[in-house]
Amino acid sequence: MWPSYWDLKPIASKLQAIGGLQLVKISKNIVQVEGLDGKLASGHPFVIDYKAPLWGRDTMSQWGSNLLSLKPPRIFRGGHCGAPYSKLTWLDDTPVWVNQWPLSKEKLKALKELIEEQFAKGHIEKTTSPWNSPVFVIKKPGKDKWRLLHDLWEISKVIEDMGSLQPGMNSPTMLPRNWQLVVLDIKDCFFQIPLHPEDAPWFEYSVPTINREAPMKCYPWKVLPQGMKCSPSICQGYVASLLSPVHAERREAIILHYTDDVLMCAPNDTILQHTLDLVVKVLTSAGFHLQEDKVQRVPPWKYLGLEITARTVVPQKLEIKSDPKTLADLHSLCGSLNWVRPWLSITNKDLDPLKNLLRGERELISPRELTPEAKTPIKKAQKSFN
Repeated sequence: MWPSYWDLKPIASKLQAIGGLQLVKISKNIVQVEGLDGKLASGHPFVIDYKAPLWGRDTMSQWGSNLLSLKPPRIFRGGHCGAPYSKLTWLDDTPVWVNQWPLSKEKLKALKELIEEQFAKGHIEKTTSPWNSPVFVIKKPGKDKWRLLHDLWEISKVIEDMGSLQPGMNSPTMLPRNWQLVVLDIKDCFFQIPLHPEDAPWFEYSVPTINREAPMKCYPWKVLPQGMKCSPSICQGYVASLLSPVHAERREAIILHYTDDVLMCAPNDTILQHTLDLVVKVLTSAGFHLQEDKVQRVPPWKYLGLEITARTVVPQKLEIKSDPKTLADLHSLCGSLNWVRPWLSITNKDLDPLKNLLRGERELISPRELTPEAKTPIKKAQKSFN
């Protein structure tokens, strides 16, 4: 058995053939193994939920061993190892430093609690770097909880675009009629996807103290940061790579995935349940968290801003605050409209007057006022909902 105190790290890899479909992890450190006649081999072993780790033919070749089959099978299904990280391409190596904004005592307390939570989960680490971007917290609607946000506006300017892996959101209107559906939501999807270690220092932020009573503590992300322009593309590719063996295993089912939402569709309950079991297994094995109360098994299903029933697909009812007063209000409005934009025949160009108002002062409480041009897409959305 693999010793529990030997560190492992997740990678975007799958293994088929031993006990079905499994996610694998890899040793964080190089392990040296003594084989026959005292021969030594070293490497990073792959470890699965199995009684023994997989040392692999690299280790065997260092021992001078061969694995032969007297009657080779016609079909052989082996393992596949994928890259654990997506490396960003930087347009400029010059450090970008944006000072941390002042925070109220209440928000600073909430920020420190969120930092401690993320540190305990291993999503951040303590360090120093010549890069810094401000962080802030906002209260979740209707809850006594706070959300940590990182303003990566300036950092994103020096990152090369990855482009979209998909030209747009998939449409459930193309699903076969009368097939069974289930929809699940991946909790904190970005926080389960590793950021390339070489990119981590660029995403550092600092936490101030009250009355500057102590030096600021600096933290870079070890996982995919929200607010970075390439995060959606990296997330889409990472999760898709995990789901690819399920697509191959259950060809009679349809699996739609967009960022942290997964929709499964099958001709009967048996195939659907088997597909759901496989999807849950590969995602949880990779460290993702799924909430049972967020698994939608009966209509109406909510998916990508749409409400799906047995016979109709319509946009979900959305409350649009048509008169934003601050930058925070404007961010919320733009996010809501962008989410339902494809279903309301609203183009990116239509939203440009609204997005232009995001420029300027970066404080969330800084005032904003709608121009006549910015009111046009809001009126168009409200007319579509009515």
